[in-house]
Amino acid sequence: MKHEYKFYVIGLCPKAIIDLYSVNPNIIFSGRVEDLAVAVRKSEVFFCPIAYGTGIKTKIVEAMAMGMPVITNDIGAEGIAAENGKHFVVANGPEELVDQLERLFDNQEIRNEIGHNAQNFAHEYFRWDVIYEAFNLANL
Repeated sequence: MKHEYKFYVIGLCPKAIIDLYSVNPNIIFSGRVEDLAVAVRKSEVFFCPIAYGTGIKTKIVEAMAMGMPVITNDIGAEGIAAENGKHFVVANGPEELVDQLERLFDNQEIRNEIGHNAQNFAHEYFRWDVIYEAFNLANL
């Protein structure tokens, strides 16, 4: 990697991973945070590949709503009908994830554009009034 990154690992993390990577000063294990928005706003990119899970990953939608450019993988993108490369970046495997991270760090204009598009997308499709209306229509 050509950039010097600091990775903030937010939320619960297995002790074995903390023990393995805590010697690296560029990896900071924050644990649970009181306010995700405060932690996210300190970042330039929301890097969130997901190992497993189902349904919509709300942490990704929250970051998008904050105008953050998001990099995730196929599992993280499940249930979010956003366009790859426009509203967020979907990459799989370590090399592709690093390539996309480098691409975003190399170009602030792209970071800003994806973040702006992400925020518009989240506000258009994930506001409570939109979700409530979709839920009501589905139950007719």
